[in-house]
Amino acid sequence: MGTSKRKSSEKIKKLLLEGDRQDIQKVIPQVTSEVLTNKRITKELEKDQLRVLIKTAVGSIGGLRAGGFGGFIYEEVLGDPLTLTQCIEKILELAEGEFEGEFSELLLQAFRMALAWTINEEKEINQFLIEFCSNLIFLIVQEEAIEAISDIYIEVSHEQINGLIKRQAKRIVNEELAATINEYMQQRLSLKELVSTIVERAEKVEFGEF
Repeated sequence: MGTSKRKSSEKIKKLLLEGDRQDIQKVIPQVTSEVLTNKRITKELEKDQLRVLIKTAVGSIGGLRAGGFGGFIYEEVLGDPLTLTQCIEKILELAEGEFEGEFSELLLQAFRMALAWTINEEKEINQFLIEFCSNLIFLIVQEEAIEAISDIYIEVSHEQINGLIKRQAKRIVNEELAATINEYMQQRLSLKELVSTIVERAEKVEFGEF
């Protein structure tokens, strides 16, 4: 465990051990807020990275459904997990070519998860954006906090902790970002404004909110 991650884990343990032991469902929002108030999320939400990924995903999914994308046919992608994986990697190649830099591993993981879910479940683009942001928050909090939570709540499985973190991530996005995402999808907000809003909310996070 790196120095930064170890310090974060120790800080979370201290938070969990303060006062009387609370129900784990009440603890998760506090831990999530602690991770995000450290501005950990802004490391992943670098503006140009997010802008390129969103732009590439929206265009690629739209093209795939309209008749094809990069040699892939929508119906074939839906019926074959391997083809879906290859299609997602092609989308990532386009994003990497435009960005001309390295995306963080967590950002790419959240992106892949959201793309696979959106295509497989035949969801709308605004749902992709909501899922992408939810996945990213979940992965950040999981990486920073799951070991600390597990050390204190030894009777709770990692699977249960992950489920609680996922639920909290979805609540944050649905309550704080869904309206902004919908404005973007209805062309009342530019992509630049959408990305700026997400980053701004991340930078100004306070206890109990995103």
